[in-house]
Amino acid sequence: MFRSLVSRLTRKALLRLSPRLKRPNVIFDHEGRRPYLSRYYLLRGPRTSDGRHPFDEYGRPLGNIVRSEGTSLVLHHFHQSDSTTKLHNHGWTWGLSLVLAGGYAEEKIAPDGRVIRRIVKPFSFNFIRPSEFHRVDLLEEDAWTIFLRGPRLKEWFYKDRATHEKVVWNQHVKMADSAAAAVIAEANA
Repeated sequence: MFRSLVSRLTRKALLRLSPRLKRPNVIFDHEGRRPYLSRYYLLRGPRTSDGRHPFDEYGRPLGNIVRSEGTSLVLHHFHQSDSTTKLHNHGWTWGLSLVLAGGYAEEKIAPDGRVIRRIVKPFSFNFIRPSEFHRVDLLEEDAWTIFLRGPRLKEWFYKDRATHEKVVWNQHVKMADSAAAAVIAEANA
């Protein structure tokens, strides 16, 4: 009960604070209709060589993006759960997330291929390795985390839950964009 109360108060505070932060990188769902995740870069975020915001209106990196070296600190506001069919890894040497409000159920693929599910409540830490594929289901209407990540190691991937096929993130995004465009075109026909 105490954790739930503090989580609600933290969410209210973050909703008041977030508009005062630098413009976030808002990533939309695969249909391009609803925000999925807002990233507020607090320390060493990406930038462009010409000083513009480094992402397009759908959260995709611009061509002239300059990624920061070393660790960075990001405030995440999850607006919806991850896709149920794909899990993803992260391209950093390590990541440490502290859930501030909301919480989530995390699914990870174990070394033997089983999917393991665990609950990550507010004020809990979650250590994320680059070799681990995971996804999150929100426990409430949204979730807020503070995410400290190590230096960039590699690209990151999506992995299909059923086939275990891996696709580099930007290829996955292009495929999802094409599928979304087809759905929108069909709806407008």
